[in-house]
Amino acid sequence: MNLELDQHFLLNKKILNLTIKESDIKKEDIIFGIGAGEGALTKQLIKTSAKKIICVEKDLKLNKELSKNKAENLEIIFEDAIKKIDKHLFSKLIANIPYSITEPLYIKMLELEVKFAILLQGKKFYDLVYNNNSKWHYFINSFYDIKLLCEVNGDSFEPSTKTKSVLIKLTQKKKFSKKDLFFQNLFKKQKRNTKNALLFALVDTYKIPKKDVSREIENMIFPNKKLESLSNKEFLEIITALKQQNFSL
Repeated sequence: MNLELDQHFLLNKKILNLTIKESDIKKEDIIFGIGAGEGALTKQLIKTSAKKIICVEKDLKLNKELSKNKAENLEIIFEDAIKKIDKHLFSKLIANIPYSITEPLYIKMLELEVKFAILLQGKKFYDLVYNNNSKWHYFINSFYDIKLLCEVNGDSFEPSTKTKSVLIKLTQKKKFSKKDLFFQNLFKKQKRNTKNALLFALVDTYKIPKKDVSREIENMIFPNKKLESLSNKEFLEIITALKQQNFSL
């Protein structure tokens, strides 16, 4: 293990088995696994009928242990998954997320419009997604149906953690509401100035002329920063103001 890399290896076989069961892996599936660790989940994945399994691990010191896993459809890659995920084609993402990469991974997932994921992640971030008091609630729920599979105590890992984790399943929605489309459009414009991001997200979603949207939001006060830089508090204040302007959010 490498604590500098935020590594905690899952040992709980019940959680491993639940991960495989809920992944519902078919023979045409290409799996992208993040955080291969010492190979506990990899051992289970190669028993499935998956067409290909790409297991990504950042710590080269684990090469000897991981290389014990042998299968024709298995590819083990030592690289930074966040930097390389968009270089690989896959149908399902399975990840034991180090807490430090949670937000960057979700950003990549939304950018790539990943259709299916099973994630073992910190409960604290899950609570942000579940409760409507953060921008992540709006962005992630606009793309996915989210199912909490179970909570995972710290003693399920080696070394153990002081914080709780959760195992969740994210499945891309089959149908998007106008509200979903608005927050998707807003997410895609995160690198723009806040006012412009909001303006064009409304135009793109509701097909309203730009001049009409400008008139609707002209009295709103916007932080002079990019949308991606907004705090959760600032983001929620803007959403509240939009609702007061009768936009269906």
